[in-house]
Amino acid sequence: VDYDAPLSSVWPEAATGDRSRLLVSEAVSHRGGMRATSLRAMGAQLLAPVIGGRAAWDQGVRSIEEYKKTDWEPGAAAGYHPLSFSWIIGAIVEKASGMHIHDVVASRVAAPLGIEHDLSLGFVLPPLEARTVRLERPLRYSPSAWAFSIPNGVMRGLACLGAAMELRLMTFIGNARFWRVICLPSSNGVYTADALGRIYGSLSNGGALAEGQRLASEETVQRVVRTVGDPSLRVPSMPPDKLAVGATAGMGLGFACWPNESIHGNGWVTLSHEGMGGCIAFGQPESGLAIAVLKNAYEPAMLVGGSVSPDSAAIVEVVRQTLGLQRDMTATVIP
Repeated sequence: VDYDAPLSSVWPEAATGDRSRLLVSEAVSHRGGMRATSLRAMGAQLLAPVIGGRAAWDQGVRSIEEYKKTDWEPGAAAGYHPLSFSWIIGAIVEKASGMHIHDVVASRVAAPLGIEHDLSLGFVLPPLEARTVRLERPLRYSPSAWAFSIPNGVMRGLACLGAAMELRLMTFIGNARFWRVICLPSSNGVYTADALGRIYGSLSNGGALAEGQRLASEETVQRVVRTVGDPSLRVPSMPPDKLAVGATAGMGLGFACWPNESIHGNGWVTLSHEGMGGCIAFGQPESGLAIAVLKNAYEPAMLVGGSVSPDSAAIVEVVRQTLGLQRDMTATVIP
């Protein structure tokens, strides 16, 4: 599917009303104004062990098609779509390929890179589920310590309470049976760090790994990098993203629209995404660097200045320093 194609040419059922002029590139860059999730779609995900993961998926896709009024003018601004992004990008992939996004990732991403036994985009089967670690509370985690930098005592107390609630809720959800049965591309992929690193590694090196496995053509990767890094394509961020991650958002094309410069450095075009709890994976095509840091010790996002926890950020920095890569474009790039 062409990024510049109208959404209506791929998925006409979703391109109605004020979404009629929305482009595919805008829809997969959190610009569609459809970030709310209906109670019916949420209920279907919870009931997935009973009704089946595919039935829960279909209900999620229908919730996007039935979205009556967008949250803002589509294409004019960006706001993170936490769950609805799953069905937006998934339905586009399915309409364009005739295959469910889970199967596309398995056959066209995992298989070419030789990592088909080390990842699953939802619908986790028993062999991989048996290897999947549980989310746990960090051994050294202290809400009061993380919140110490918040000057206002009341706000500090509320932050600690919110973090404790997030920790309990997200570890419960992440370990629940229904979470393995459903498919939410925005949230419940299961990977090894090596598998995720290989995906980003190929994207950082013209679409192929050094061993020769190819994920995408060099032309496609170059086009994505140009688009993601084009400052003229930035749009205003909607609250709360405007305050939390940046006043403007780039054209992410499925990657992060708000790259974390404190992690990636300044000036680099980065294909990245952070994960709740402290994980991060990214590739920097100009340097050829790709890093994936996955952890099962869940750390609440609200107290770590974004989704990336301090220990994950420290790992990234150590790798960069070891390779002689600085935090800006004056770096000495190692081929």
